Amino acid sequence: MASLDLESDALDATSMDEVAINVASWNIAAVYNNPFEYWISHKNPEYDRMMIGVQNFIDNREKDIKICEIFTDEMFAELRTEMMKQGIGFLDELEQCWTHDYKNRMAISEFLTDKAIGIKRLISMPDRITNTI
Repeated sequence: MASLDLESDALDATSMDEVAINVASWNIAAVYNNPFEYWISHKNPEYDRMMIGVQNFIDNREKDIKICEIFTDEMFAELRTEMMKQGIGFLDELEQCWTHDYKNRMAISEFLTDKAIGIKRLISMPDRITNTI
C-alpha cells in the first residue's frame, strides 16, 4: 500500500511529461466520503484483504517513515516553484514550516493521525473535493 506503481508500459508508450501514475490515498480523519471509514460487507475477498491491509499498515508503527522519504526536498522545491508561478504568497514561511517541522515528521503517527492537523483540515479539505468514489 505504501508504494507508488507506474504502469509497466507507461514509460515506453509516452514521453516523460505524460507518464501515468496510479496512486491510492486515504484520509483517516475524513467524516464524509472516506471509503476506509465505512467498512462494508462485500463478496469479493480482495476487498477485505485491502481493508485489513490498510488498517494493519496504519497500526504498524514499524513501517512508519518520515515524510521527507515520501515527499523529498526536490519535490518540495518543485512545488514551491509552481506555487510561486501561481502568485501564491508566504512561500518563505511555508518553506520554514517544511524545513523545521513537516518534513521530519513520521508520515502516519505524526501527520496523518495528528489531531491538530485534522482540526485545521490541512488534509481533509482537499480530500473532500477529490475522494468521492
